[in-house]
Amino acid sequence: MKKAVGYALGVVGLGVVAYAGVELIRDPASYAAPEAMCGLTAPSSLDPLLPDGDDLEQRDAATPNAAGVVWSCQFRVDRENVLTAVVTQRTMDTTVAERYREFQPTYGFTGSETTLDDEPAVLGRNGSLVQIPCPGRGDDASLEVNVRYYAGGGDDAEEDERNVATFTEDLIQLNSDEYGCRL
Repeated sequence: MKKAVGYALGVVGLGVVAYAGVELIRDPASYAAPEAMCGLTAPSSLDPLLPDGDDLEQRDAATPNAAGVVWSCQFRVDRENVLTAVVTQRTMDTTVAERYREFQPTYGFTGSETTLDDEPAVLGRNGSLVQIPCPGRGDDASLEVNVRYYAGGGDDAEEDERNVATFTEDLIQLNSDEYGCRL
């Protein structure tokens, strides 16, 4: 009887070790990192924001004919929202901090005032909001960049915030070039 129990424990132990080995070798993200995001070149700063999973989807996130939206993109991994970015034409009549305070639930994240690429911004571990002037589109013209990071909330809040900031800065640069804005 003791021999049978010993063999059974040995078989179970080998099974656990084999399963753990397969899990360590297996690539956690079976989708390829995107080269484009809704018509723009995808910056490498997008990669750290995308979680492990099997299926990556991206689509235009804006409601058709949404007022002022010039670009938007939503990413989902295994049918779960991961990240949404929306770029909207605005005027400089209110600051980004004033708009954030007034419409915070609409922007979908909690953050504090800061600057990104020397532009006024609100930044948190699960999103960002920044306003960039666009003199090429008119004296008072600006673009507002809003990023919502639904996958944030892990153990490292500082890393989440740093990754959101880096992605937002890259997104600002991509849209600045496209829409005649300065940085």
